[in-house]
Amino acid sequence: MMIDSLVSSLQYIMFLRFIFGFRLDCNSSPQMRLFTKLYPVLFFIVLNFAVWSSENVLNPTLRYSTVIEYCAQFFVSFLAKQEFVNKNYQFIYGIDSLPGAHKNFKRLRVFIKFFCLYYILLRLLAILQLVVYVGPLLKNVTADIIYFHVCDIGRLNIFLVFCILFCRVKTFEMNFQTITDVVVLDKYSVKKYINMYQTLIDYVESMDMLFKLMVIFFIRYNDRFR
Repeated sequence: MMIDSLVSSLQYIMFLRFIFGFRLDCNSSPQMRLFTKLYPVLFFIVLNFAVWSSENVLNPTLRYSTVIEYCAQFFVSFLAKQEFVNKNYQFIYGIDSLPGAHKNFKRLRVFIKFFCLYYILLRLLAILQLVVYVGPLLKNVTADIIYFHVCDIGRLNIFLVFCILFCRVKTFEMNFQTITDVVVLDKYSVKKYINMYQTLIDYVESMDMLFKLMVIFFIRYNDRFR
C-alpha cells in the first residue's frame, strides 16, 4: 500500500535535471507550467541544432549513439515527467515504516544533496580543464561536451531508482535478520514479511517497461567505451 508522500525530497536533483532540459513536474501557476513544458523543447531543439551544425571531430558512432540515447531520455522525461521517479519514492506502508527506515531515508536525502553539489563542482572542473588544455579546438567540441553532460544528467533517474531500492532492501534485510536472530517467527510474522516483500516486487514490476527502457540505454552507453 502506498500513500501520497515522498520518503525523500527530490527538488534539488530534479531542478538540476530541469536546467539541462528535462521536464519538471510543476503544480504552480499556468504560466510556470507552460514554461516547464516549453523550455525543455527549446533546449532540445537548440542543443541538437548546435551539435549537428558543428564540425564533427569525434567518432561518428559515439556521436550517433549519444544522440539516440539523449532523444530517448528526453521523450521519456517529457511524457512521463517525474512520475517514474516519484512513484518509486512514494511512501510504502509496511516497508517504509520499519525500524531504521527513517534513518536510511535521512541519509539518502543528505547523500542526494551532496551528490548534486559534487556533480556541479566536478563538471565545472572538467570545463575548466578543457578551456586550459584544449584551447582553440574547444569551439569544435563545445556542443558535444554539453550533449554528453546532458546525457549524464538524464541517467540520474536510474541512479535515484537504485538508491531508493537499495535503502528499502537494506531496511527489509536488517529487520528480518534482527527478528530471526532473536525469536522464532510465527505464522503472522512470516506472512507480514512475505507481504512486504511482495509489495516491493509489485512496485518494481509496475514500472517494468520504463525501467527496462532506461537501463537498455544506460547499458548501451557503457558499451560505447569498451
